Amino acid sequence: MKYKNFLLRAVNLLLILGVLWQYQQVALIRAAAVSQRKQEIAEVEAYNQPLSVLLLL
Repeated sequence: MKYKNFLLRAVNLLLILGVLWQYQQVALIRAAAVSQRKQEIAEVEAYNQPLSVLLLL
């Protein structure tokens, strides 16, 4: 086959691109989860802050 090497490299490149795309999707999902947890922590700290101020009085 004249184009065997070319086809093999093209398929290999497509597989690598697919793996990288999947890795990027997982990273975006994890980043969104971390951002949501940080927001939830900030909300809890904002809720608890008036309580700690009252306890110091």
